[in-house]
Amino acid sequence: MKRILIPLLSLILLAPLPLRAQQIPFGDDEEIAYTIHYKYGISADLASLTLKGEREGDTFHSTVRINTFRFWDSFYKMRDLYETTFEYAAGLRPITAYRDVEEGGYWAKCRFTWTPDASSVRAVIDKKDRPHRDTVLKEEGTIRDIFNMVYFCRAADYGALQKGKQVRTLVAMDRSVYKVTVRFAGREKKKVGGKTYNTIKLAIAVSATGADISDVGTAVSLGNSESDYDGGEKMWFWVTDDDNRLPVFFSANLKVGAIQGRLTKVSGNSHPFTSIIE
Repeated sequence: MKRILIPLLSLILLAPLPLRAQQIPFGDDEEIAYTIHYKYGISADLASLTLKGEREGDTFHSTVRINTFRFWDSFYKMRDLYETTFEYAAGLRPITAYRDVEEGGYWAKCRFTWTPDASSVRAVIDKKDRPHRDTVLKEEGTIRDIFNMVYFCRAADYGALQKGKQVRTLVAMDRSVYKVTVRFAGREKKKVGGKTYNTIKLAIAVSATGADISDVGTAVSLGNSESDYDGGEKMWFWVTDDDNRLPVFFSANLKVGAIQGRLTKVSGNSHPFTSIIE
């Protein structure tokens, strides 16, 4: 099976919008779980993603684990770990990030360390059958890691998107830097796991910068080559239309098949889910 899941999951809510004044929507001890569904010939739930965040003084630390369900381990076993640490303040400036990927006999480890102004990031990378890499990524604008971006965009002001503006930002994936464009696609009622939510729908497109993209396929696991992401809008995310701004569902078309992700559990949220209507 191609590596196909996490470039899509990891790009949940990638809009670099202004933060809402004095409001951070995620709790000091929040835990979220998703089930990942794959459709190509078969249609089945393949994996779980759990995200647990914890405030540590002036910083916030989050751990993400992605595991295939036991039934699928004999076909394609995944045991992936991601961590991100950032300032618990307006801007959510990234500080460090780490990933440790084990998938179907493949492995990779990557550690990011940012400069104090977040204008550049050091990436130290080790992969199966690849040489050790130690490089610096620098672009015009703040480069964020995958899951720091998730939190940053939950804390964003969605007013700019609702006015029809396309918003762009940068996200690092190993030695690569990607341009991400987010478009407000409207409001919808979305039924997920037996509950119906008022949601905001976002359309997301991804394209490469001039940075090295030779191994983007293994940069964030489950995405085999840069050609999987040709800049078109092939990913859509639905987030709660309330103060939590929590992703409840996503859908993405791939070169081979498609995936979906649905919210299955959340605890430690900061605000009531006023978006639930039934």
